[in-house]
Amino acid sequence: MNSVHSRTRLCPLLTLIISLSAFSSSLRGEYIPIAVGDEWTMSALIVSPSGKASEGVVRRRIDSVAEKDGKTYVRARTWTVGRPKSTESTKLLRKDLNAVYSVDEGVAGAAEQIEVVLPLKAGAAWQQTVGRKTLTHTVIGLETVDVSGKTYENCFHIRTTSADGSYTEDFWEAPRVGNVKSIIAYGNGARFTLTLEEFKCIPH
Repeated sequence: MNSVHSRTRLCPLLTLIISLSAFSSSLRGEYIPIAVGDEWTMSALIVSPSGKASEGVVRRRIDSVAEKDGKTYVRARTWTVGRPKSTESTKLLRKDLNAVYSVDEGVAGAAEQIEVVLPLKAGAAWQQTVGRKTLTHTVIGLETVDVSGKTYENCFHIRTTSADGSYTEDFWEAPRVGNVKSIIAYGNGARFTLTLEEFKCIPH
């Protein structure tokens, strides 16, 4: 299952959102699989506070297996294409029946934290700290989403809000694919939309 932002550029919150991985025991489906070789390509529409729009591409790939503090993770690399200033970041991800966990490799000494409480279900909520922001994630429910000429059913709609009101995101996680759409809004009027263009996976 944990985005460009008030400065209309990518920041750790984007990595949080497209690194989210979760699954539903009731649907017996995996939401954003995190197997080595899986890769997502998403189109990005960025609208500045002044209303100026620009486009780009965000890609994420599960590159390798990593060991840290006696635990086994996969390394998720996220980077941008087609932007004046490219960005790149990595996170270590793992999950069990209770949650999805992450370690931000871009933060020195970062400790593991919970990104998503499992199983996903309507009404579930949890909090997370990203930088200086406290984020609250709430599962709105299951919805059907149409993006890039494809229809994804049984998508979990999750809403993320910051405690200071400066950040809101609505995103949708499809079974066996992961994040298919994300809409981020900032208190200063900036807006960022991600839509899935392609998902590649290696048969496991």
